[in-house]
Amino acid sequence: MKKVRTKIGCHKICNLEHSVTHYFACSTDRQQVTLLGLLDLSAAFDCVDHTLLLQRLALQYGLADGVLQWMRSFVSGRTQQVLYDGQLSSVQPLQFGVPQGSVLGPLLFVMYTAELHQVVQIMVLSYINMPTTAKCTFPRL
Repeated sequence: MKKVRTKIGCHKICNLEHSVTHYFACSTDRQQVTLLGLLDLSAAFDCVDHTLLLQRLALQYGLADGVLQWMRSFVSGRTQQVLYDGQLSSVQPLQFGVPQGSVLGPLLFVMYTAELHQVVQIMVLSYINMPTTAKCTFPRL
């Protein structure tokens, strides 16, 4: 039987469910094992470990001296308070998270999570923040 190389996916905005279903169907037809891993990144910006982030910025991205100190001051020394039912909590230091609503926050998060692609290099789905559309890129089969 001759192997046929087919490119699966969309280069335009497409329906995510259709794309994933199509990819699974083609893999099944080829008797390939297919796994789907989903990551819940709903509170991801709040989970960035400051110490690990600063280590990665120094070791992987070569930030040093003044720039690294600037990044350290950007993420550290932050506090939070919660207002619940008319009561204000005491001020608590934040040991995790990058500032949201800033330009630098998302960039630091991407740099912090950059190693994820080394863990899973099977299929990449980058999606636009819309409920049913995605820009899909699938590997060649």
